[in-house]
Amino acid sequence: MTWTIINRILGQAALDKSFEKEFLRDPVVAAKRLGYELTDEEIEAFAQSKADTLSAFSKNLLHLLPSQ
Repeated sequence: MTWTIINRILGQAALDKSFEKEFLRDPVVAAKRLGYELTDEEIEAFAQSKADTLSAFSKNLLHLLPSQ
C-alpha cells in the first residue's frame, strides 16, 4: 500500500464519523472492510498507532512507516 492509499483511508475517516469511530477502535479491520489489503508492516504500524483521535493516529503512523 502506498501513502496515497493510506491518505484515502484517513480521509474517509475524517469525512465519515461512523467510520472514524470504527477505524480508531480497530484500524486494520476497518481498512480491510473498505477493501484495502495491508502489508504486514502496515498492519503492525496500524496496530501500534492506536489513538483516541484521528490526528494522534496519523502522527503515530508517520513515525512508524517510512515516507515514500
